[in-house]
Amino acid sequence: MEPVGVAEMVQIEIMAMLLLNYRRLKRVEQALILERCTPLPRDDNAAVDLLAQEQAEQQEALRNSEGRPPGPRDELRQRLERMKKKVADEDAPLRAERARINALKKSLPNFDDFEWLQQTEGHILRHYYRASAELERLQRMRLRLSPPPTIKVDVSSG
Repeated sequence: MEPVGVAEMVQIEIMAMLLLNYRRLKRVEQALILERCTPLPRDDNAAVDLLAQEQAEQQEALRNSEGRPPGPRDELRQRLERMKKKVADEDAPLRAERARINALKKSLPNFDDFEWLQQTEGHILRHYYRASAELERLQRMRLRLSPPPTIKVDVSSG
C-alpha cells in the first residue's frame, strides 16, 4: 500500500482509524469477560458468623445429649447424617460439572453486551473492507489497470 495523492491517503487514514476502533472493541470485550469472571469479594464477617453459629449448634447438641443414654432419636439422627454424607459424596461429580458449566457461562458477555459487540464488530469490519476496496479501486485507476471484476449477488427468496 503505497498511497499517492490525497484520496488514497484519506482511505489509508480511514483504515487505520477503523483498525484502532477494532482493537479498542476487542479490549472492551476482554474487560466485559473479566468483569463477569472476577469473583465478588467475600464478606469475611458473614463467614465468621456462620462458623460461630454452626459451632454453637454443635455445642447445644452435645449438651442435650449429655447425661442420657443414646435412644432411637439419636440413632435416627446418626443414620440421617450418614445418608446425607453418602448423597453428598455421590453428588460431588455432578456439582463439579455444574461448577465447570457455570464458569464457562460466566466467560461469555451477557446477551445484550454480546449482541452489541457483534453488531459493532460487523460495522467496523464492513467499513474497513469498503475502505480497502475503495483504496484498491483508486490505485488501479491511477495505474490505469482494469478494475476488479464486478460480482453481482442476487439474494431473492422464491
